[in-house]
Amino acid sequence: MTYKERRIFILALGIIFSSGCTSTTTNPPNNTPDEPLVSSANTPKIVVKDEPKGPRPQPDWISGESLHFTRLQYIMGRGEGESLAQAENQARANIAKIFEVIVQENSSDLQRFMYKTNAPADKTSSEIKINLQATMQTNQIVSAIKIADVWHDTETGKHHALATLSRHKTESTLRREIKKLDSATAEYDEAAYANTEPLIKIGYASKAWAAQRQRAAIQKSMLVVDVTGRGLAPKWEAAKLEVDLDRLLKELHVTPHNNTFNKEIDMNQLLAGALAAAGLPTGDKRNPDLRLSGTLEITDLGERDGWSWARGALQIQLSSASNGEVRGTKNWNIQVAGLSTDAARRRVIEKAEYTLKKEMRNTLLEIAMQ
Repeated sequence: MTYKERRIFILALGIIFSSGCTSTTTNPPNNTPDEPLVSSANTPKIVVKDEPKGPRPQPDWISGESLHFTRLQYIMGRGEGESLAQAENQARANIAKIFEVIVQENSSDLQRFMYKTNAPADKTSSEIKINLQATMQTNQIVSAIKIADVWHDTETGKHHALATLSRHKTESTLRREIKKLDSATAEYDEAAYANTEPLIKIGYASKAWAAQRQRAAIQKSMLVVDVTGRGLAPKWEAAKLEVDLDRLLKELHVTPHNNTFNKEIDMNQLLAGALAAAGLPTGDKRNPDLRLSGTLEITDLGERDGWSWARGALQIQLSSASNGEVRGTKNWNIQVAGLSTDAARRRVIEKAEYTLKKEMRNTLLEIAMQ
Protein backbone atom coordinates (compact mmCIF):
# COMPACT_ATOMS: atom_id res chain seq x y z
CA MET A 1 0.00 0.00 0.00
CA THR A 2 1.39 3.29 -1.01
CA TYR A 3 1.80 6.21 1.26
CA LYS A 4 -1.15 8.00 -0.29
CA GLU A 5 -3.44 5.01 0.07
CA ARG A 6 -2.53 4.63 3.77
CA ARG A 7 -3.47 8.26 4.52
CA ILE A 8 -6.87 7.90 2.87
CA PHE A 9 -7.59 4.77 4.92
CA ILE A 10 -6.66 6.45 8.23
CA LEU A 11 -8.83 9.49 7.42
CA ALA A 12 -11.84 7.26 6.72
CA LEU A 13 -11.47 5.44 10.05
CA GLY A 14 -11.36 8.80 11.89
CA ILE A 15 -14.56 9.94 10.27
CA ILE A 16 -16.35 6.71 11.21
CA PHE A 17 -15.16 6.90 14.86
CA SER A 18 -16.16 10.52 15.22
CA SER A 19 -19.69 9.86 13.96
CA GLY A 20 -20.20 7.05 16.50
CA CYS A 21 -19.27 9.23 19.52
CA THR A 22 -21.43 12.26 18.77
CA SER A 23 -24.65 10.50 17.83
CA THR A 24 -27.65 11.01 20.21
CA THR A 25 -30.85 9.10 20.80
CA THR A 26 -33.97 10.40 19.12
CA ASN A 27 -36.09 9.56 22.20
CA PRO A 28 -37.12 12.72 24.16
CA PRO A 29 -36.26 13.05 27.88
CA ASN A 30 -38.72 11.73 30.43
CA ASN A 31 -39.80 15.16 31.78
CA THR A 32 -40.51 17.14 28.64
CA PRO A 33 -43.39 19.59 28.74
CA ASP A 34 -45.01 17.73 25.91
CA GLU A 35 -45.87 14.72 28.07
CA PRO A 36 -47.65 14.50 31.42
CA LEU A 37 -45.76 13.32 34.47
CA VAL A 38 -48.49 10.79 35.17
CA SER A 39 -50.08 8.58 32.65
CA SER A 40 -53.49 9.84 31.51
CA ALA A 41 -54.90 6.49 32.51
CA ASN A 42 -54.07 7.22 36.18
CA THR A 43 -55.04 10.96 36.28
CA PRO A 44 -57.92 11.59 38.82
CA LYS A 45 -61.05 13.17 37.30
CA ILE A 46 -63.13 15.95 39.01
CA VAL A 47 -66.81 15.08 38.76
CA VAL A 48 -69.31 18.02 39.06
CA LYS A 49 -72.64 16.85 40.48
CA ASP A 50 -75.62 18.23 38.60
CA GLU A 51 -78.26 20.17 40.60
CA PRO A 52 -81.36 18.05 41.24
CA LYS A 53 -84.00 18.69 38.69
CA GLY A 54 -87.75 18.77 39.29
CA PRO A 55 -89.92 20.25 42.10
CA ARG A 56 -88.51 20.94 45.57
CA PRO A 57 -89.36 18.22 48.11
CA GLN A 58 -91.87 19.07 50.83
CA PRO A 59 -90.17 20.94 53.73
CA ASP A 60 -90.36 19.36 57.17
CA TRP A 61 -92.26 22.34 58.65
CA ILE A 62 -95.31 21.62 56.49
CA SER A 63 -96.55 18.76 58.64
CA GLY A 64 -94.46 18.77 61.80
CA GLU A 65 -91.44 20.01 63.71
CA SER A 66 -88.64 21.62 61.73
CA LEU A 67 -84.99 20.89 62.34
CA HIS A 68 -84.03 24.42 61.34
CA PHE A 69 -86.96 26.38 62.81
CA THR A 70 -87.48 25.01 66.32
CA ARG A 71 -90.15 25.98 68.82
CA LEU A 72 -87.42 26.80 71.33
CA GLN A 73 -86.29 29.65 69.08
CA TYR A 74 -89.45 30.75 67.32
CA ILE A 75 -93.18 31.14 67.55
CA MET A 76 -94.40 29.83 64.21
CA GLY A 77 -97.41 30.31 62.02
CA ARG A 78 -98.22 28.32 58.90
CA GLY A 79 -100.27 29.56 55.99
CA GLU A 80 -101.78 28.02 52.87
CA GLY A 81 -103.42 29.69 49.89
CA GLU A 82 -104.09 29.78 46.21
CA SER A 83 -101.40 32.45 45.87
CA LEU A 84 -98.15 33.09 47.68
CA ALA A 85 -99.49 36.38 49.09
CA GLN A 86 -102.50 34.58 50.61
CA ALA A 87 -100.27 31.97 52.22
CA GLU A 88 -97.92 34.59 53.67
CA ASN A 89 -100.77 36.72 55.03
CA GLN A 90 -102.38 33.72 56.69
CA ALA A 91 -99.07 32.63 58.22
CA ARG A 92 -98.53 36.09 59.74
CA ALA A 93 -102.15 36.27 60.93
CA ASN A 94 -101.87 32.93 62.74
CA ILE A 95 -99.17 34.45 64.96
CA ALA A 96 -100.75 37.92 65.26
CA LYS A 97 -104.12 36.63 66.46
CA ILE A 98 -102.48 35.14 69.56
CA PHE A 99 -101.57 38.63 70.75
CA GLU A 100 -104.77 40.29 69.49
CA VAL A 101 -106.81 38.00 71.77
CA ILE A 102 -104.75 39.27 74.71
CA VAL A 103 -105.68 42.89 73.86
CA GLN A 104 -109.37 41.94 73.72
CA GLU A 105 -109.17 40.24 77.10
CA ASN A 106 -107.49 43.31 78.57
CA SER A 107 -110.25 45.54 77.18
CA SER A 108 -112.92 43.36 78.84
CA ASP A 109 -111.11 43.59 82.19
CA LEU A 110 -110.96 47.37 81.87
CA GLN A 111 -114.68 47.72 81.19
CA ARG A 112 -115.49 45.45 84.09
CA PHE A 113 -113.54 47.68 86.47
CA MET A 114 -114.46 51.07 84.99
CA TYR A 115 -118.18 50.37 85.04
CA LYS A 116 -118.42 47.51 87.54
CA THR A 117 -120.59 45.76 84.97
CA ASN A 118 -120.24 43.33 82.08
CA ALA A 119 -122.71 45.32 79.96
CA PRO A 120 -121.35 46.83 76.75
CA ALA A 121 -120.36 50.46 77.11
CA ASP A 122 -118.78 53.21 75.08
CA LYS A 123 -115.01 53.36 75.53
CA THR A 124 -113.83 56.30 77.62
CA SER A 125 -110.61 58.27 77.25
CA SER A 126 -108.70 56.45 80.00
CA GLU A 127 -109.81 53.07 78.70
CA ILE A 128 -108.95 54.08 75.14
CA LYS A 129 -105.49 55.20 76.30
CA ILE A 130 -104.73 51.90 78.03
CA ASN A 131 -106.07 49.89 75.10
CA LEU A 132 -104.11 52.05 72.67
CA GLN A 133 -100.91 51.36 74.56
CA ALA A 134 -101.63 47.62 74.53
CA THR A 135 -102.47 47.77 70.82
CA MET A 136 -99.25 49.63 70.05
CA GLN A 137 -97.31 46.98 71.96
CA THR A 138 -99.05 44.27 69.95
CA ASN A 139 -98.32 46.09 66.69
CA GLN A 140 -94.66 46.26 67.66
CA ILE A 141 -94.62 42.51 68.19
CA VAL A 142 -96.49 41.78 64.98
CA SER A 143 -94.13 43.97 62.94
CA ALA A 144 -91.28 41.64 63.92
CA ILE A 145 -92.93 38.61 62.29
CA LYS A 146 -90.89 37.35 59.33
CA ILE A 147 -91.65 34.97 56.46
CA ALA A 148 -88.93 32.37 56.93
CA ASP A 149 -89.75 29.92 54.14
CA VAL A 150 -92.24 29.27 51.34
CA TRP A 151 -93.08 26.20 49.29
CA HIS A 152 -95.21 25.53 46.23
CA ASP A 153 -96.92 22.16 46.02
CA THR A 154 -96.91 21.43 42.30
CA GLU A 155 -99.34 18.55 42.71
CA THR A 156 -102.12 20.56 44.35
CA GLY A 157 -101.06 24.01 43.15
CA LYS A 158 -101.23 25.31 46.73
CA HIS A 159 -98.71 27.76 48.15
CA HIS A 160 -97.41 27.32 51.68
CA ALA A 161 -95.62 29.84 53.93
CA LEU A 162 -93.91 29.67 57.30
CA ALA A 163 -93.90 32.81 59.48
CA THR A 164 -91.60 33.08 62.49
CA LEU A 165 -91.25 35.36 65.49
CA SER A 166 -88.00 35.28 67.43
CA ARG A 167 -88.68 34.38 71.05
CA HIS A 168 -85.44 35.89 72.34
CA LYS A 169 -85.82 39.30 70.69
CA THR A 170 -89.51 39.60 71.57
CA GLU A 171 -88.97 38.54 75.16
CA SER A 172 -86.20 41.15 75.58
CA THR A 173 -88.54 43.89 74.30
CA LEU A 174 -91.37 42.84 76.61
CA ARG A 175 -89.08 42.66 79.63
CA ARG A 176 -87.97 46.26 79.06
CA GLU A 177 -91.60 47.43 78.87
CA ILE A 178 -92.53 45.56 82.04
CA LYS A 179 -89.64 47.12 83.96
CA LYS A 180 -90.74 50.60 82.83
CA LEU A 181 -94.30 49.98 84.02
CA ASP A 182 -93.10 48.58 87.35
CA SER A 183 -90.96 51.69 87.87
CA ALA A 184 -93.94 53.97 87.08
CA THR A 185 -96.19 51.97 89.41
CA ALA A 186 -93.72 52.40 92.27
CA GLU A 187 -93.77 56.19 91.77
CA TYR A 188 -97.59 56.36 91.57
CA ASP A 189 -98.02 54.12 94.60
CA GLU A 190 -95.64 56.23 96.68
CA ALA A 191 -97.35 59.47 95.62
CA ALA A 192 -100.79 58.04 96.48
CA TYR A 193 -99.71 57.33 100.05
CA ALA A 194 -97.85 60.65 100.39
CA ASN A 195 -100.82 62.86 99.43
CA THR A 196 -103.66 63.66 101.82
CA GLU A 197 -106.04 65.30 99.32
CA PRO A 198 -108.60 62.55 98.47
CA LEU A 199 -109.00 63.22 94.74
CA ILE A 200 -105.21 63.38 94.22
CA LYS A 201 -104.79 60.10 96.09
CA ILE A 202 -107.42 58.51 93.86
CA GLY A 203 -105.67 59.89 90.77
CA TYR A 204 -102.31 58.32 91.63
CA ALA A 205 -103.93 55.08 92.72
CA SER A 206 -105.78 54.98 89.37
CA LYS A 207 -102.53 55.48 87.46
CA ALA A 208 -100.83 52.72 89.44
CA TRP A 209 -103.72 50.37 88.69
CA ALA A 210 -103.73 51.34 84.99
CA ALA A 211 -99.98 50.70 84.72
CA GLN A 212 -100.39 47.24 86.21
CA ARG A 213 -103.35 46.50 83.94
CA GLN A 214 -101.09 47.27 81.00
CA ARG A 215 -98.35 45.18 82.58
CA ALA A 216 -100.76 42.28 82.98
CA ALA A 217 -101.46 42.37 79.24
CA ILE A 218 -97.72 42.31 78.49
CA GLN A 219 -97.25 39.49 80.98
CA LYS A 220 -99.79 37.44 79.04
CA SER A 221 -97.68 38.01 75.93
CA MET A 222 -94.61 37.00 77.91
CA LEU A 223 -96.24 33.71 78.87
CA VAL A 224 -96.62 33.01 75.16
CA VAL A 225 -93.09 34.10 74.19
CA ASP A 226 -91.16 32.69 77.16
CA VAL A 227 -90.58 29.02 76.40
CA THR A 228 -90.62 28.25 80.14
CA GLY A 229 -94.14 29.71 80.39
CA ARG A 230 -93.25 31.77 83.47
CA GLY A 231 -92.79 35.29 82.16
CA LEU A 232 -91.82 37.94 84.72
CA ALA A 233 -93.57 37.64 88.07
CA PRO A 234 -95.40 40.86 89.13
CA LYS A 235 -94.28 42.89 92.13
CA TRP A 236 -97.79 44.28 92.66
CA GLU A 237 -101.07 42.40 92.58
CA ALA A 238 -103.48 44.17 90.24
CA ALA A 239 -106.39 42.79 92.27
CA LYS A 240 -105.06 44.42 95.45
CA LEU A 241 -104.51 47.74 93.67
CA GLU A 242 -108.11 47.54 92.49
CA VAL A 243 -109.36 46.90 96.03
CA ASP A 244 -107.33 49.85 97.33
CA LEU A 245 -108.74 52.11 94.63
CA ASP A 246 -112.28 50.98 95.40
CA ARG A 247 -111.73 51.78 99.05
CA LEU A 248 -110.46 55.29 98.25
CA LEU A 249 -113.49 55.95 96.04
CA LYS A 250 -115.87 54.86 98.79
CA GLU A 251 -114.12 57.21 101.21
CA LEU A 252 -114.58 60.17 98.84
CA HIS A 253 -117.36 62.48 100.07
CA VAL A 254 -119.16 64.18 97.18
CA THR A 255 -122.40 66.09 97.50
CA PRO A 256 -124.76 67.25 94.73
CA HIS A 257 -124.82 71.01 94.63
CA ASN A 258 -127.37 72.67 92.36
CA ASN A 259 -128.94 75.89 93.60
CA THR A 260 -131.12 76.54 90.56
CA PHE A 261 -134.67 75.17 90.53
CA ASN A 262 -136.14 73.46 87.48
CA LYS A 263 -139.63 72.02 87.83
CA GLU A 264 -139.01 69.70 84.88
CA ILE A 265 -135.64 68.33 86.03
CA ASP A 266 -134.48 67.61 89.60
CA MET A 267 -130.75 67.68 88.84
CA ASN A 268 -129.70 67.08 92.44
CA GLN A 269 -131.74 63.88 92.48
CA LEU A 270 -130.16 62.71 89.20
CA LEU A 271 -126.66 63.38 90.55
CA ALA A 272 -127.33 61.70 93.90
CA GLY A 273 -128.59 58.59 92.11
CA ALA A 274 -125.48 58.54 89.90
CA LEU A 275 -123.13 58.85 92.90
CA ALA A 276 -124.92 56.01 94.67
CA ALA A 277 -124.68 53.84 91.54
CA ALA A 278 -120.91 54.51 91.46
CA GLY A 279 -120.64 53.22 95.02
CA LEU A 280 -119.89 56.62 96.58
CA PRO A 281 -121.52 58.01 99.71
CA THR A 282 -123.19 61.36 99.19
CA GLY A 283 -121.35 62.55 102.28
CA ASP A 284 -122.08 65.07 104.94
CA LYS A 285 -123.44 68.12 103.14
CA ARG A 286 -121.87 70.36 105.76
CA ASN A 287 -118.33 68.98 105.23
CA PRO A 288 -117.90 67.28 101.84
CA ASP A 289 -114.62 66.86 99.94
CA LEU A 290 -116.14 67.84 96.61
CA ARG A 291 -119.28 69.38 95.20
CA LEU A 292 -120.93 68.02 92.05
CA SER A 293 -123.14 70.29 89.97
CA GLY A 294 -124.83 69.68 86.66
CA THR A 295 -127.07 71.06 83.95
CA LEU A 296 -129.35 69.51 81.33
CA GLU A 297 -130.57 71.80 78.58
CA ILE A 298 -133.29 70.34 76.35
CA THR A 299 -133.98 71.59 72.84
CA ASP A 300 -137.05 70.59 70.81
CA LEU A 301 -136.07 69.60 67.26
CA GLY A 302 -139.58 69.26 65.82
CA GLU A 303 -141.14 66.35 63.98
CA ARG A 304 -139.47 64.08 61.45
CA ASP A 305 -140.91 60.92 59.90
CA GLY A 306 -143.84 60.99 62.31
CA TRP A 307 -141.66 61.29 65.43
CA SER A 308 -140.97 64.22 67.73
CA TRP A 309 -137.25 64.72 68.32
CA ALA A 310 -135.42 66.42 71.17
CA ARG A 311 -131.77 67.03 72.05
CA GLY A 312 -130.21 67.22 75.50
CA ALA A 313 -126.90 68.90 76.41
CA LEU A 314 -125.77 67.27 79.68
CA GLN A 315 -122.85 68.64 81.67
CA ILE A 316 -121.45 67.94 85.13
CA GLN A 317 -118.77 69.84 87.02
CA LEU A 318 -116.69 68.68 89.98
CA SER A 319 -115.37 71.40 92.32
CA SER A 320 -113.44 71.57 95.55
CA ALA A 321 -115.78 72.12 98.48
CA SER A 322 -113.17 74.15 100.36
CA ASN A 323 -112.25 76.78 97.78
CA GLY A 324 -114.57 76.23 94.81
CA GLU A 325 -111.71 75.28 92.45
CA VAL A 326 -113.06 73.42 89.41
CA ARG A 327 -111.40 69.99 89.25
CA GLY A 328 -113.01 68.78 86.04
CA THR A 329 -116.03 68.77 83.74
CA LYS A 330 -117.70 66.24 81.48
CA ASN A 331 -120.22 66.72 78.64
CA TRP A 332 -122.62 64.39 76.84
CA ASN A 333 -124.95 65.00 73.90
CA ILE A 334 -128.27 63.15 73.87
CA GLN A 335 -130.75 62.92 71.01
CA VAL A 336 -133.95 60.87 71.20
CA ALA A 337 -137.41 60.64 69.65
CA GLY A 338 -140.89 60.24 71.11
CA LEU A 339 -144.50 60.05 70.01
CA SER A 340 -144.98 63.64 71.15
CA THR A 341 -142.90 66.62 72.19
CA ASP A 342 -143.49 65.95 75.88
CA ALA A 343 -142.61 62.27 75.42
CA ALA A 344 -139.37 63.18 73.65
CA ARG A 345 -138.39 65.56 76.45
CA ARG A 346 -139.11 62.91 79.11
CA ARG A 347 -136.93 60.46 77.17
CA VAL A 348 -134.08 62.97 77.20
CA ILE A 349 -134.27 63.12 81.01
CA GLU A 350 -134.43 59.31 81.27
CA LYS A 351 -131.43 58.94 78.98
CA ALA A 352 -129.51 61.54 80.99
CA GLU A 353 -130.23 59.62 84.22
CA TYR A 354 -129.07 56.36 82.63
CA THR A 355 -125.89 58.01 81.27
CA LEU A 356 -124.97 59.53 84.62
CA LYS A 357 -125.40 56.26 86.50
CA LYS A 358 -123.36 54.36 83.93
CA GLU A 359 -120.57 56.93 83.52
CA MET A 360 -120.20 58.52 86.97
CA ARG A 361 -117.59 56.14 88.38
CA ASN A 362 -115.38 56.32 85.32
CA THR A 363 -115.82 60.08 85.02
CA LEU A 364 -114.58 60.60 88.57
CA LEU A 365 -111.55 58.40 87.84
CA GLU A 366 -110.79 60.32 84.67
CA ILE A 367 -110.97 63.66 86.43
CA ALA A 368 -108.76 62.35 89.22
CA MET A 369 -106.13 61.11 86.72
CA GLN A 370 -105.86 64.49 84.93
